[in-house]
Amino acid sequence: MTTSMYVHELGEGPVVLLLHGTPSPASDWMPVAERLASRYRVLVPDLPAYGESPAPADASFETVGDALAKMLAERGAKRVHAVAGFCSGAYRAFELALRSRIETSLVIGLGAIVTLDEAARAERRGFARAIEADPTFLHSPALRDILRQLMLSPTWAANHPADLERIYAWADLCPPPALVAELDALAAIPDLRSELPHLNARVYLRVGELDANAPPSVSAEICRLAANATMDVVRACGHSLLIEDLDGTIAALERELEATPTT
Repeated sequence: MTTSMYVHELGEGPVVLLLHGTPSPASDWMPVAERLASRYRVLVPDLPAYGESPAPADASFETVGDALAKMLAERGAKRVHAVAGFCSGAYRAFELALRSRIETSLVIGLGAIVTLDEAARAERRGFARAIEADPTFLHSPALRDILRQLMLSPTWAANHPADLERIYAWADLCPPPALVAELDALAAIPDLRSELPHLNARVYLRVGELDANAPPSVSAEICRLAANATMDVVRACGHSLLIEDLDGTIAALERELEATPTT
């Protein structure tokens, strides 16, 4: 029985897996995928409940990780050259590599997380309860203000109103009950920090200097714990580097992929 996860697939060559965040669209990765497709086989899944993929019966990160591993196995891609993720997608990337669900040479994180502190967990649960009680909260000024602060730098948000609307539209990417389940799952993620010293893959982290959602200190801690990790801090940028720093991020990923031997 095959998985029902929809996957955008481009190019041929060593496999690169790109994972979106919670919530954010797979389409944010497509300019990256299109550039990489000249040298790599790029897989960009719609995670469960997003895009063309149905909502899961169980939204836990462990279960969705199993589904990602199964999808890759079905495509003959249990061995991938690199797995990259944005925010919670980076958590999924680390979890796939650390729990031996896949074999990879490189893990890439944009605004990466490998755990959440108690305040952040409580915040995700609070968002879930607010949506559960009243789905119109997803379009409230209060939530829009939170999204603006967490996802974009102040200057970018002020100067790029179309990108601000693009961020606001993330609230409608999946049905409210599915988003509630995903937020609850995110609030319950295991802490991966103790496992990072055992990660065999190289790690490359890229984070905005003004990231209010997963600040540079988070990436710096991951970098200290992982055995072979480097990071870049992007000046004057916020969390959503695929919006604020798309060209620079593409160039950095191309550089890191080329610097990592294929096996």
